[in-house]
Amino acid sequence: RLYNRYRIASGWRWAVRLREAGIESVCIKGLAAAATIYPESGLRAMADADLLLRTRDLGPALQFFLSQGFAVGQEPTRHSWGFIGDASAEPLISPEGSNIDLHRHPDAWPLHKGLSTEAVMAASRNCSTMEGEIRVPCREHQLLIAASNAARDLFDPPSLKLLIDGAFILMRQDGAGTALDWQEVERRAAAGDSLRGLRSYLSLIGMLGFDLSDVPARLRSGPSDPGAWLLRSIAAELGSGRFGDPEQDHVLGHKLLREVLLSASLRTVLWRNIARLSGLARPNRGMLADLQ
Repeated sequence: RLYNRYRIASGWRWAVRLREAGIESVCIKGLAAAATIYPESGLRAMADADLLLRTRDLGPALQFFLSQGFAVGQEPTRHSWGFIGDASAEPLISPEGSNIDLHRHPDAWPLHKGLSTEAVMAASRNCSTMEGEIRVPCREHQLLIAASNAARDLFDPPSLKLLIDGAFILMRQDGAGTALDWQEVERRAAAGDSLRGLRSYLSLIGMLGFDLSDVPARLRSGPSDPGAWLLRSIAAELGSGRFGDPEQDHVLGHKLLREVLLSASLRTVLWRNIARLSGLARPNRGMLADLQ
């Protein structure tokens, strides 16, 4: 919890400093969840701090962070195969270990076709933290981003924190006591070709024991067999806490099975794997490479 609090406070602080420099950003994923839906911010597991910016602000934001002593990090997992990098950039690492991840889309393709950066910005709100005032997405957009991120991670053990985020979002109403706008959630997920991942995500939350009574039946029905069997297997693994080695990668066939049955449409799966294959011939240098 101490580590989480340090990571979260650092992310909030840099979001505030970026805003003071005249560059608007919205805190997404862990930074937003810790500020808005958890009873104590340190309960939210954290790695990097995700900041959503307009594309035109990426260059100025990069120059700001470089001027503050940040360096562009290199992660072993972000190699030519598998790293598409359409939504977020390479991590920016400060001398004291702060890890900032700049986003130009709320999550990986194709979510932004239904939930654009401008839509998130327009519906975002101010939120007070111990480090100052930040911007956070509305609850509907928080849920869509968490579901898309968990589906992109194929509901592996590291996505458990995103499932817990979703459970908290479902339990909490906004300050006016307003329930989630499920019509907007479904409309944006459909436009972003992300309905399959959203349904699997919500079904998993229910399988882990959380109340889905407020969720429309069509969104919590989950996949049909054999996807239903695979989802129950994932829920059993997550619920038991016996993950084995979380860093142990699944074989390619199993990953494709999860992707096709639970996470994405066939069109999205095809696009992603073509992009991954193209990286073998022309390695992706990452978003920030063109800005330096």
